[in-house]
Amino acid sequence: MIGGRQYIVFTVRFLTAQRLKGAKVNDKIILNKVLLVGTKMTTYIGQPVVTNTAMHTVVEDQVCLRHMNICQIVVFTI
Repeated sequence: MIGGRQYIVFTVRFLTAQRLKGAKVNDKIILNKVLLVGTKMTTYIGQPVVTNTAMHTVVEDQVCLRHMNICQIVVFTI
């Protein structure tokens, strides 16, 4: 979960998220509130989260539109 929202994340994909305070470009972020993990053979569903699971990411870009009061963070998963 990022900023109270749920996202589907795949390895080596870009993800656009909002409301990630304090994040700067090239910051490494660990997302440790993983709700579901899937492989080709099985699926693990958290109750409420999957334990001992995390997604390691890097902030690639940040866009702020001051006139609309919107900040978006583009996170690249590694």
